[in-house]
Amino acid sequence: MADDRAIPVLAADALRYRHRGNDRFELRLDRFELCAGELGACIGPSGSGKSTLLDLIAGRLVATGGSVRVAGTDPGRLNAAARRRFRLTRIGLMPQTLALIDHLTALENIMLVATVAGVRPVPVARAKAVAQRLGIQSLLRRRPPRLSQGERQRVALARALLLRPPLILCDEPTGNLDPERSRDAVELMRTAAAEHDAAVLMTTHDHGLLDAADRVVDLAAEAGAVR
Repeated sequence: MADDRAIPVLAADALRYRHRGNDRFELRLDRFELCAGELGACIGPSGSGKSTLLDLIAGRLVATGGSVRVAGTDPGRLNAAARRRFRLTRIGLMPQTLALIDHLTALENIMLVATVAGVRPVPVARAKAVAQRLGIQSLLRRRPPRLSQGERQRVALARALLLRPPLILCDEPTGNLDPERSRDAVELMRTAAAEHDAAVLMTTHDHGLLDAADRVVDLAAEAGAVR
């Protein structure tokens, strides 16, 4: 029997994207794959296209060439409404800001993705189970202002894992952490995703974290200004 983990969760092939009105930049990614349980790192200087790549994978942008597939689906081939639902249910998002809502409890923040996606019934038991696995079960009644940065990050990760997406996208997840906490955060993401048979792709400026990654894509080499 074939090992499902050997089938790429994320596959980019001859991917191209050029911003409208900017003829001097084109994102180029000839080939990149990520399988379940793997941690991928996307590096490159500011302006190299890291955020653009995440937006293409999440379906916020549509490629101008090639393809990007998540669990076999190319979000760019879906209509706008289908792309939004795909993003909510099949991709776990951890933005750099974490995007937690201050007036909601940690538990309500975790469940928010299910609420927005229209998942019924809202998986409260699942949310509590994920929170327990991440060590924040005692903090579920607290609101984000009463949580540390690391605790807020775990809430955001629990939210990303809630609907069991095959892919987690993390934008600069260690940007506000010291080196020791950065490594702990990366290991937490890797472990949590592997336990849920998900793959993780993170963008980072910290080259010291690259030895923790299974695969690395360097957009400074793959993409750049068109001259």
